[in-house]
Amino acid sequence: MAKNIGKSLLGIFIQMEDDDKKDSAPEPTPNTVPAAVPASGPTDTIPGALDELVVKMLSEAIDNANLEGFDYYEFAQMLAALKPSLPSEQALFQTAFTSSKVMGATKEKLIQTAGVYLELLNKKSQEFEGACQEAVKTLVTSREDELKKMDEAIQEKAKAIQTLTEEINNMTAQKTQITNTIGENRLKIDTSRNNFTATLQTFTGRIQGDIEKISKYIQ
Repeated sequence: MAKNIGKSLLGIFIQMEDDDKKDSAPEPTPNTVPAAVPASGPTDTIPGALDELVVKMLSEAIDNANLEGFDYYEFAQMLAALKPSLPSEQALFQTAFTSSKVMGATKEKLIQTAGVYLELLNKKSQEFEGACQEAVKTLVTSREDELKKMDEAIQEKAKAIQTLTEEINNMTAQKTQITNTIGENRLKIDTSRNNFTATLQTFTGRIQGDIEKISKYIQ
């Protein structure tokens, strides 16, 4: 049975992401915030390239779907075998077809069975597109939602910090005011104490002086 290329490639996407995390993520250090990596631009500008992994998967899918008897599959293998020794494309196809007729091949059968393999590849293309969409959902959209939640959390914490800063500033102002009030009150109390002591000494001194004079002058 042919493998599901969509599920296989989705697994590869996830494995690639895990490998990237292991290879590129630096060890966290105190007071260090990793720099954000900007998202990629439009993917339609990225040139495609032959992917050996996809080649292997598609080849396996075609191998597993090989029809009985001599068909386009065997004809394509014959083309590959003869290509190094034939000078032109026309000679290559004519020679391969001549050899394949011995095994029951006809032009119509080759075209018809080639269409079967094209349908198979189209199915694999649809599976792969589904895998890409699932990968976007799993590896991109869910992470974008995570970023949105983190942005909201950052904003909430920023507001909390602002509130705390305002409370600290208010408390600091109150502390300064209370400190000044304490100093003023202490000065008032000390002044009142000194004034009372000075006034008391005046009264006690006068009375003591009168006592001395009474004792001296009155017999």
